[in-house]
Amino acid sequence: MKKFIYSAFALLCLIGSGVAMTSCSDVDGVKDVDLPRVLMPYDLSAVADQMEPAITVSWEGTSNAQYYVIEAFLDDPDFEGTPVASAEVQGTEYTFTDLLGETMYNIRVKGVAEGKEDSKWATINRATAPEQILSIPYNSINETYVELTWPTRKEVNAYKVLLDGVVVKSGAIDARAAAEGSFIVDGLTGGTKYTFEVYLNDKRRGYIDETTEIGAPVCDYTINLATTDNIQTKLNEMAEGKTGSYSVAVMLQAGQTYNFYKVGDSTPKDVFTIPDGMSVTFYGDKDNAPTIIIDCTQMKVDGNHDVIAFQKVNLKGAKYFLNQSGACDVGKLEFTLCTISGFTGNTFIRTQGSNNPTFGTIEVNKCLISDCGGNYDIFDLRNATVGTLSIKNSTLFNCAGSKSIVQSNKVLKNFIMDGVTVYNCVKNQPTYKLSSTGEKVTIKNVIFAKSADTGTNASTAAATPVVNNTYLTSDWLLPITGASVLEVGAADLFADPESGDFTVNEDYTSLGAGDPRWLP
Repeated sequence: MKKFIYSAFALLCLIGSGVAMTSCSDVDGVKDVDLPRVLMPYDLSAVADQMEPAITVSWEGTSNAQYYVIEAFLDDPDFEGTPVASAEVQGTEYTFTDLLGETMYNIRVKGVAEGKEDSKWATINRATAPEQILSIPYNSINETYVELTWPTRKEVNAYKVLLDGVVVKSGAIDARAAAEGSFIVDGLTGGTKYTFEVYLNDKRRGYIDETTEIGAPVCDYTINLATTDNIQTKLNEMAEGKTGSYSVAVMLQAGQTYNFYKVGDSTPKDVFTIPDGMSVTFYGDKDNAPTIIIDCTQMKVDGNHDVIAFQKVNLKGAKYFLNQSGACDVGKLEFTLCTISGFTGNTFIRTQGSNNPTFGTIEVNKCLISDCGGNYDIFDLRNATVGTLSIKNSTLFNCAGSKSIVQSNKVLKNFIMDGVTVYNCVKNQPTYKLSSTGEKVTIKNVIFAKSADTGTNASTAAATPVVNNTYLTSDWLLPITGASVLEVGAADLFADPESGDFTVNEDYTSLGAGDPRWLP
């Protein structure tokens, strides 16, 4: 404030004879002098928000200003054009919002008072942080196209698609799509990770990485399976005379039902086996998924297999899906866009015995798993060596007969749950029970709701789990260190969990946790 006192003091000393010269030596009295012009604000500060394109401007006020006018200009350091935003401010701070990202703004502030000349402008400039207005709804990711969305108040007129940093598609966004905040980008390749960007002229306003839905597998051989075919016979015929590793795509007809059982058996018994050396992908239709009934006691994968995958199918059974006791070396066991249910007699996946069954990765993505687990854990990986068990973007529900979600007592190097909703699962055991050597546990963006167990068994792991953005409802009674306990039960958190509708009620969508398909 001293500089204003001195400035006013100097001004008075230059005023004509109407002001007594003796007043120039009375500094304290300057504040009360009625000056003809508002004094200029000073010590401007401009801070760019690092999360969104906004700039907060603050300044030191002056004693004779009634309010302030603040203006922002886009790439105009001479302030000769029209401001893109302006306001009249009573205080000494103002935030400009809805700006463009990664853009320089030139800002000026002046003081105003009735009956006085406005102050001179005080100026400052600041660049905004990168902007991110773009999103791709979970249900808008398809094999050959995605739907880009953004807030309708945000103006855009162009897009780009990049693959490994190279632009592979670009073009204009028409006025109708821009006004609706929604635009479909097609001509994409399934199972491919792209970067999507939206622009206003040359200003990028949003960017996001997303992988398109998996497409039909590209394999060495293809079997177009009819419902009357015995799949074990077909696989055995394909394996005849072949050595080493090779891949087979088993194409299933949309909406059809297939029974898997051993050759010569028509009753639920014995074992269904993937031939040694064969990688196989069972591929269906997301919108009208075919059903595979494991109409035998179990599947086994003895021998070596690079990949065993189930994509866009319904898997149903009664006892085990996989019960592996023989020696095996499977690079990846994959379940993507599958509905898995009914393995209540025993469990979904069990490894056992002394032959050290080995899996590089067991990967579950965008699946619904229900009614699994009777005598064992849902993923009972005891006596096996597993590199990674990854459960992502999935829902596990009504597995009330299961013990833990996963148990391992030998080697499970990585256990990951990310974007998962769990409801009415786990009985008489911890949520997970791990004692593997060198393991890493990551639990993030998960909702655990209504445990089936009324006890208080805490989860165990040899390594300290990393738990982020994970929540327990008040009726999930199994402690998980690092998770936050909500004040509501499952019935208040979800739309209708007893009927299988886990849509998160709007008061809790900001948590950003659980299976993304249940978030608006």
